[in-house]
Amino acid sequence: MGLKYKRLLHCVVKSAVPLAGFFFCLLYPCVSFAQRAKPNTLTLLEVSSGYYTVAKNATVDLDSSLSITSKSFRLSRVPVIAEGIEPVYSLKNCGWMDNGNVDSVKKSLGRIKNKNDKARLSLLLGAYYAFYPGFRTKYIDSGIFFLSFSKSICDELNKPQWSSQCAILLGKCYYKRNDIAAGKKWFQWVADQKNVDPALQAKSFNYQGMYCPFLANTTGYRLECLSKALHLYQQLADTANQINTLMNTAYLSFANQKVNDALSAANASLYLQKAYHFANSQYTYDLLAYLMDLRADFSKQLTYALAAINCAELTRDSLALGNFYSKVALSYSILKNSSESKKWKEKALQEYARHGTSTELYPVLIDIAQTDPNDQSGAELIGLIKTAIKKNPPANAVDQQFAYLALGHGYELLKDYKATESYYAKAEALQKYNPMLKGGIDNINILYRLGRFYVKIKNYRKGKIYLSKIITEPYKTFANKETLMHTYFSLHIIDSVSGNYLSSLNNLNKYSSLQDSIFSENQNKEITTLNIKYETGQKVKDIQLLTAQSQLATQRAATTRRITYSAIVILLFVIFMIYNRYHFNKKSNNLLKLQKEEIDQQNHSLQLLNHKQTVLLTEKELLLREIHHRVKNNLQTTMSLLNMQSNYIDNDAALDAIRSSQHRMQAMSLIHQQLYQSDTVAYINMDIYIRELISYLKQSFNGAGNISFNLRIEELTLDAAEAVPIGLIVNEAVTNAIKYAFPDGRTGNVDVILTAMIDYTYILKVNDDGIGIPESSEQKATNTLGLNLMKGLCEQLEGEFTIDRRNGTSLIFNFKVKRSIHEEIVN
Repeated sequence: MGLKYKRLLHCVVKSAVPLAGFFFCLLYPCVSFAQRAKPNTLTLLEVSSGYYTVAKNATVDLDSSLSITSKSFRLSRVPVIAEGIEPVYSLKNCGWMDNGNVDSVKKSLGRIKNKNDKARLSLLLGAYYAFYPGFRTKYIDSGIFFLSFSKSICDELNKPQWSSQCAILLGKCYYKRNDIAAGKKWFQWVADQKNVDPALQAKSFNYQGMYCPFLANTTGYRLECLSKALHLYQQLADTANQINTLMNTAYLSFANQKVNDALSAANASLYLQKAYHFANSQYTYDLLAYLMDLRADFSKQLTYALAAINCAELTRDSLALGNFYSKVALSYSILKNSSESKKWKEKALQEYARHGTSTELYPVLIDIAQTDPNDQSGAELIGLIKTAIKKNPPANAVDQQFAYLALGHGYELLKDYKATESYYAKAEALQKYNPMLKGGIDNINILYRLGRFYVKIKNYRKGKIYLSKIITEPYKTFANKETLMHTYFSLHIIDSVSGNYLSSLNNLNKYSSLQDSIFSENQNKEITTLNIKYETGQKVKDIQLLTAQSQLATQRAATTRRITYSAIVILLFVIFMIYNRYHFNKKSNNLLKLQKEEIDQQNHSLQLLNHKQTVLLTEKELLLREIHHRVKNNLQTTMSLLNMQSNYIDNDAALDAIRSSQHRMQAMSLIHQQLYQSDTVAYINMDIYIRELISYLKQSFNGAGNISFNLRIEELTLDAAEAVPIGLIVNEAVTNAIKYAFPDGRTGNVDVILTAMIDYTYILKVNDDGIGIPESSEQKATNTLGLNLMKGLCEQLEGEFTIDRRNGTSLIFNFKVKRSIHEEIVN
């Protein structure tokens, strides 16, 4: 291909893409790039995480549930963590909360000078740790540290809103520590503030209700706090928080054995969800279905259970869809409708297989195990459960409990009663590890299974022990009517065998009464109608989907034709533009050729100048090395002269002064020696220099052999003007330690430490564990030449000099390196 055509092809490729995009936008202004609006993130995350914690029987804390559900929905946790802390700022700048890049945020906190920004970032860091999943002390302590730091700044700046946010999150942290008294103290601090923002007051009460440790004596207090929060949210017309507060109230009311209150709160939340157009109502429908199951109102139970499935499918929420399917299967099993039960059971298993650990496997298995025995054999059920356990081992005591119950049921179907009793007993033994958030409902399941099993094998004494508990409080409140019905019938059998005919007749009457209320003819008709409605709804949705697909195919065909015609027009226009550009480029190339020749001449001139500059720099460096070498030689000559002079002096004080002068000259001489020997003639490596100086001093004194020198020198490079004073300071400090700290040949340690701080500040410490400076001679010691010299040198560095006389003597020098020099060295 010729050069001319290569250039033409290059122009076509280069021009076609931007021009095509430009004309496509002109021709198709109707194309929308707006994304579909997301549901209210805060409400969805709070409601779903609350449900997840309850569904997991509180084996997963709320903060861990928030992390799990946010990942399931692919949403950020920031709206929950940073609620009310400048939402726009938080959502824009808090991506680190989701990716866990906290270390860089901590480093930036140290560089912030503005107190307002420092308080805000510290508050966000504290909030991040306050919501960290689990109860690890390390992260709770970090939250308390940053929140306390932020609050001190907020109080200083008179920012009551942020101070209250800090106090609320501090209360949450102490609740996570299980320190209820300390947590309440911080929440009370918020309540005691004058003119506090009602939204913050509501948040304070809401957090107390949500995060106070779940104990028997705290449930009433938590419900009281949630009631106060709800009242404030109603005054603020904050529908989103009302929805979540009502759901938490429903869960806690149920745990407090107030089923009617739980039902009322759940219905109120559902009403607000519809008014708020909140699409993810499946968790509320699931709770309502569960409450209807307790009342044996199976028509309403199926209504709510199917509504939960409908919401989950419409919002494509797979978090608990397997659970919803299995509950419908269990309902049909209770109603002796094996075909429907089997259909929904298969859907539950398919959902689990599709989404793996995103659904609740073990609750699904226990629901399946309780379906009609005619629906499957014991061997099939045991094989299914063991396969599931092998692929996904139980993660906690609750999952193990579910697995043992399901296996026990399977062996019961096989009539292997020894294995059945073993697995049921294992499930019962795990009950102590199961925090009964649902008011002991799992405990009832174990009691019911063990009781009926012992009746089946005719061990009536043990059977009565377990079954009698179910008909007493608090278990009776949480047992559904079908469980109570079968319990009364089993007790009727036990009493008949025991000869207690009056009690047997009483239990039989209660059984008959419950049977009539559960399996009424009208209720069965309603259930059949509900099933028809659901199937019809599913078919309508299928038809709507096919219609939408057909319309989409038609739209795609029309769009394809429009794009084809537009592409032809664009291509013709591009060819015309390329033809013009080719002629323009030809003229430009000639001009560029002339410009290139001029640039080449200028480059040649610059190369000559660079060569001359390099020669001059080399000569300058050689001269500097020679100067440093001669200065070093002159200092050495002076030291030699002083040494000769000392041979003719008998006065000890004069000899000591001469030797001190020699040491000081040697300290300066070592600097010049390093300068002319190093690769750079301008800067000193302080680590190498100080080590050489200490080595020289050790050799210069007879008593230094009994002293251990410990050096911890951080990497620091300085110019001669700053290195000389530091070297002289080290010389004076170490010399004093050798001469005076260890008299009469004592052994000891001398530490020389150079530590970097922030903002180019360094601390030099010379510590010894010698006899120290006596109090009687303290005034005299502070006026010596050595100490005055060290003070003067420290002032020359614009630093601070202090003496610590505890445990020996510690000389501390705090000095600051010039920023411009430091940056030049580092770079």
